[in-house]
Amino acid sequence: MDKYNMQQQALHSRFKIKTHQELFDNYLEVVISPEGVVEYAVPSHQGKLISVLMEKNNWSRADVDNAVPKQFYCDMMEWLTQETGYIAVWNNMSYGIPNKAQTKMLQRLTAAGLYFGPCFPQKRNWFCVVTTVNSSGVVSADITDTVFQDKPPLNVSLSKGDKDIFAEWFPSLTAAVVAVEKAMKD
Repeated sequence: MDKYNMQQQALHSRFKIKTHQELFDNYLEVVISPEGVVEYAVPSHQGKLISVLMEKNNWSRADVDNAVPKQFYCDMMEWLTQETGYIAVWNNMSYGIPNKAQTKMLQRLTAAGLYFGPCFPQKRNWFCVVTTVNSSGVVSADITDTVFQDKPPLNVSLSKGDKDIFAEWFPSLTAAVVAVEKAMKD
């Protein structure tokens, strides 16, 4: 079997570091499960995570499309990594927030010379939701700021005359949008 066919076979098999090292040069496109299991990102990172989400929730592709919040229509990766718990990994970067098992696997991939990106902590965007509650109980909430750093800024609350103001930081746009929606419902 020629190398191309061996590569194609590997991409549709269980990921093994040694096999990957033998077959590929400067190529890594995988996802890592919350348990730290590496899987090839076939047909793509987004396609693989959609399949994972469909299996996890027993959804059809239409169910996935209907569940995607509108702010992620153009780029679903953040939402998919949050919903599945998986991270997406390329040669020099990962997308999503790795847990301990995923961080350990990133370190193994680094030691094997396959991954060259950061393992953790990584800088990320933090989204600030400011909620104001006036003395008559009227609530307003909105996403007001974003910062790029490895740890969240401090949350702040203060009372100012006839209103209370709360500034809370969230690790994703989705979490911030959910916080705004929740504040407006309460």
